[in-house]
Order: sequence, then C-alpha cells, then structure tokens
Amino acid sequence: MNNGNEYLGENNIDSFLMFLKGNYSSNFKACDAIDMMQIKQIAEGRKLPEAYLKFMECAGRGYIMFKGSDYTIKDIEIYRELKEGAIEVLEECNFKNRIGDEQFVFMGHQGYMYWFFDLNDGSNPPVYFFEESYDESVTQGEFIKLSDSFSEFLIK
Repeated sequence: MNNGNEYLGENNIDSFLMFLKGNYSSNFKACDAIDMMQIKQIAEGRKLPEAYLKFMECAGRGYIMFKGSDYTIKDIEIYRELKEGAIEVLEECNFKNRIGDEQFVFMGHQGYMYWFFDLNDGSNPPVYFFEESYDESVTQGEFIKLSDSFSEFLIK
C-alpha cells in the first residue's frame, strides 16, 4: 500500500475495513451476494466467524496484502484443496497436531504455508499458522498462534 496512511485504530474489524475502504479501495475486490452464499456453504453446516465473513465481503475477490496466496472465492474448490494440502503437509512433516473438522483453513501459500482458525472460537477467533519447514524442534509440535483474533491478524 503506497499512500502513506497507516491504520492506528483499535483492534476492530469494522473500523479496519472502513479504513481500508477509505484509503485503499483500489487494492481489494469485494464479494457479491452469490460469493458470500458460496463462502457460507464452505463450512459444511458450521458457522464461519463474523470477522472472517466481513473481511471476505469486503475483499474476498482480491486483497493486495495477500497477493500470491490462495484465499479468494474465485474458485470454491480452493478451500477444499487448502485443507487437504494442509493435512498432507502436516502428515509429511510428522507434525504432532492435526487439522480436524473444527478448523477452517482460510489461506495457503504455494502449498507449504497455511493459516487457519478454529470454528468454535467465536466471532473473531485467533489465527494459527504453520509451514512445511517447521519441524518439531522449532514448534514443539504446536501450531504457531499469530494473533488473538482474526481482526488483529488482518491489522498486523
């Protein structure tokens, strides 16, 4: 982002998205109603967090800060592939923890890095991360907690 504006507001998804819309609207693409319906179906009957849905409504078809990573609704199959890819990487790395039905992988980067949250952690859940190069000596087999909330993850 290049106009010199920096978000200095609180850890609040609504405030942050309003800031983005006001300062960087050319750097993201919003979802339409059909996209949002598809996104909600991805969780297969589970409720997706409100903060995540608000972000996707605002920037679910493209966000410059995530360029090069897979997270958009452009292809609904990407979400199934993200989770399958994450599970495969964890198995290949003999990682102690696994991703189950309660975790939602919302972003991946070139098949070796993944971001996810737990669907049971409320409307603005913590975000976790792992990458293929992390072995148990680095992480003790635990996922890395990047933020205490999805909005904090975006704002950072």
